[in-house]
This record gives sequence, structure tokens and C-alpha cells, in this order.
Amino acid sequence: MDACLCGRTRLLNRAITGLFDEALRDAGITAAQLTTLSFIHKSGPIAPGEIAKQLVLEKSTLSRNLGRMERNGWVSISPGEAGHTQVIRITRRGTAVIAKALPMWRAAQAEASDRLGSGGAEAIIQAFDTLRGRSARG
Repeated sequence: MDACLCGRTRLLNRAITGLFDEALRDAGITAAQLTTLSFIHKSGPIAPGEIAKQLVLEKSTLSRNLGRMERNGWVSISPGEAGHTQVIRITRRGTAVIAKALPMWRAAQAEASDRLGSGGAEAIIQAFDTLRGRSARG
């Protein structure tokens, strides 16, 4: 079982996420929250289902994280045009927390790359892209 790709990948995920969470602690945001918030910032107003799809998140996990981000004032959640949908928007406070966290994220990115060694980070990116059916990074 030591060579189990599933188990090793889950452990790798926890190790890398822990490194980023520690680096982002002073910004008051977790790596998962920053990933989601940055995606919303980049995409503009967006439905929760599209966020879940693009970030490969369970809807319940996304809902819980969006609730926390709304309580922190980082996002607003409003009814969509169809009535039964919602629209998520980043707030000024959300944009400010991204700006505060960005240097911390960069430091964590550099540390993770250093720890993974030559080619390690690129191997992870290529493996993900291959499994997701992407021929090239975009």
C-alpha cells in the first residue's frame, strides 16, 4: 500500500495545504478560501455551481466555505435572475484580503517548490493536467 497513488496524493495534498495554511495564517485566510476567493475575483459574478465545477469541489464544501467568506465580508451572495440560483460576487474587503495574502502565498509557493525539488512542482501540474484531459497548461 506504500505505493498507493490515491493515498500518497491525499497525503501530498495535506502536506502542501498545511504549508500554505501556515503561511497565510496572518492574513486570516486558508489556502482553500484563497483559491475560491481568487477564482471569484478572476471570474466575476458567478453561480456557486460553476465555482464547484471549475474548482472540483463538493457543493456542501463550497457552501460551507462561501458562508464563512460571506460572514467575513469577502463575498456577497445574492439571488440570481432565475430566482432559484445565486450569484457570488467578491467585495472590496475580499479584494483587500487577496492583496494582503498574495505576498504570503508567493512565499509559500516558493517554499513548496523548493521542498519538492527540481521538477517536482512541474510534475504535479503536468499530472493534474493529464488526468483532467488537458494537453497543455492554459
